[in-house]
Amino acid sequence: VENASGTIWNCASVPEVKVLLRKINGIQPLLRLIYSKNENIQENAAGAIRNCAMNDQNKNTLRELGGVKVFVNLLD
Repeated sequence: VENASGTIWNCASVPEVKVLLRKINGIQPLLRLIYSKNENIQENAAGAIRNCAMNDQNKNTLRELGGVKVFVNLLD
C-alpha cells in the first residue's frame, strides 16, 4: 500500500491522471488512507490528494466526499 500510494502521488501530477483518478473513484480510497497508522502512507495519500485538488472538478469531488473535514481533523 505504501508503494502504491507513493506511485499514485507521483502520477497524480499529470493532468490526465488527475481526471482518471476521479473517474475511477480513486479519490475516496486516498481519503481513507489518510487514517492509516503508517505515516508514509498518510503522506503519500495527502500528496496525491493535493495533486488531484489542482483540478476544479476534483475539488468539488473532494468537498462532496468530506475531504476538507478529513484534513481539518488532522490538525487536532
